[in-house]
Amino acid sequence: MKKTTIAMAVAGAMFAAGSAFAEGVTVGGYTAVDWLLTNDADDTQEGQFSVPETEVNFDTENLFVAAHNSGSSGFDVGQAFVKYAFANGWAMHAGKFDTHLTDDERNAPDREFIQHSLLFDVLADVGGHSMVGARVSGDLGMANVTVGYGNDASVTPGGATDGENSVMLLVNASPMEGLDLELGVLTQDKDGSGVGTLTDINGTYMISGFTVGADFLSGADGDTGEFDNGYGLWAGYDFGNGFGVKARLETASIVDGDDVDATEIQASYAMNDNVAVRVSLHNIDNGTDDFDTGVVQLIGTF
Repeated sequence: MKKTTIAMAVAGAMFAAGSAFAEGVTVGGYTAVDWLLTNDADDTQEGQFSVPETEVNFDTENLFVAAHNSGSSGFDVGQAFVKYAFANGWAMHAGKFDTHLTDDERNAPDREFIQHSLLFDVLADVGGHSMVGARVSGDLGMANVTVGYGNDASVTPGGATDGENSVMLLVNASPMEGLDLELGVLTQDKDGSGVGTLTDINGTYMISGFTVGADFLSGADGDTGEFDNGYGLWAGYDFGNGFGVKARLETASIVDGDDVDATEIQASYAMNDNVAVRVSLHNIDNGTDDFDTGVVQLIGTF
C-alpha cells in the first residue's frame, strides 16, 4: 500500500494542540466500494452499492493505530500498539494487533480475493484474527519468528477471561526463490464450546507470472457442529499491465456435520498504483443451501 508521509508540522495541525511527534507520522488507508450484481441468498440486495470496509492508519516510530470500519457500524480500533525496536534486529509490540494466521488478510487491499476465505471466517468467529497482548519478532536467519502472549482469543472482546491467556507462534520462511511458507499456532482454552488450539500451515509459490497457494487449518477440540479442519487451494496468473485472474477452492469440515465448500473466480485490473477494480463470482454450499454471489469491487488506497 502506498503511504503518504506528512511532516511533523502538518500532522500536528490535524490533532489537538499539545500533540507532538518525534519524527513525524505516516498516514495510510483505503476504502472498498462494492456493487452487488447477484445474490442468490437475498435477491432484494441485487444491484445495491455498499462500502464494506474503510480504514485510516497512523504509523510512527513507536506507535501504530488503525481506525477500521466494516460497513455495519462506526469506526473502531482495528489495531493499536506501541512499538519498540531492539538493537539486535528484534522488535516488540504491545496492544491490539492482527495475528496474521491463515494466508488470508483482514484488509481488502491485502487479500487475494474479494471474499474472505472460509478459514479466515473460522478464525474470526473464534476471535483468533486479532490479539490483545504483546509480541516479539525477529529474524533467526532461516526464518522470521513471532511469539505473542495475550488475552484468551476465544473470549468475546470485553468479556471475562477468567485469567485465561493465548499464546501465538508464527514462523515464516522462504527456503527457495518464489516459495514462501508459514506455520501458525494459536492456543485457546476450551471451556465448554470452542475449537481449542488452532494450527495453520500455508504457502505460496510464484514463477513466471503464475502463483499457486495452499492453506490448511486445524482445530484441536471441536465438538459436534463445530469446526474440525479445512483447506484452501488457489491459483492465479498476472498478465502484466495490471490484469490478473485467480481461482480458489475451499472446504471446511464440521464435526459430525456437513462440509462447507466454496469456490471463487476473480478478474482484476490495477488502474494505477492506488486504484484497482476486481470482479468476483463466489459460490458456497453448506450442505443445506447452495448460492452464488457476484460482486464488482473498487478499491482506493493512499
